[in-house]
Amino acid sequence: MAAVAYGISRSRRPPAPPLPRSSPLPRASPLPRFTTDPAILAAIERHRSKVWGQAAGTVVRLLEDDRKGIPHQRFVLQVESGTTVLIEYNIDLAPRIDPLVVGDSVIVRGEYLWNDEGGLIHWVHRDPTGAPGGGWLRVRGKIYQ
Repeated sequence: MAAVAYGISRSRRPPAPPLPRSSPLPRASPLPRFTTDPAILAAIERHRSKVWGQAAGTVVRLLEDDRKGIPHQRFVLQVESGTTVLIEYNIDLAPRIDPLVVGDSVIVRGEYLWNDEGGLIHWVHRDPTGAPGGGWLRVRGKIYQ
């Protein structure tokens, strides 16, 4: 699935907004102070795909790395609406998030793709072509891209 989603996402992307500030997020908070973009929430609700934006939530499940094709670190993020989405983070292009634990607050910018399990967000790394844009993750105040 990751390799297919990666190929789909090679479409044009809007420029990335500035990265969030580097101040550390409190570990006790169930959600970061940033919120999920309304466009992402609408895409989840309306089963839309190829929507770029920011999502914020809590890690509720860690999955094994996807090693078929392009390697991805994978985890499930619950956004403030209660919906869960799969986050696929390309560890061939960006450093592994280590440690990542259930309960971590995460802010992610990437491309949302709908599926019948809630959808996934990928392209949460720098653009490998060097073009401006791309995505990122923020965990415990550190930016991964």
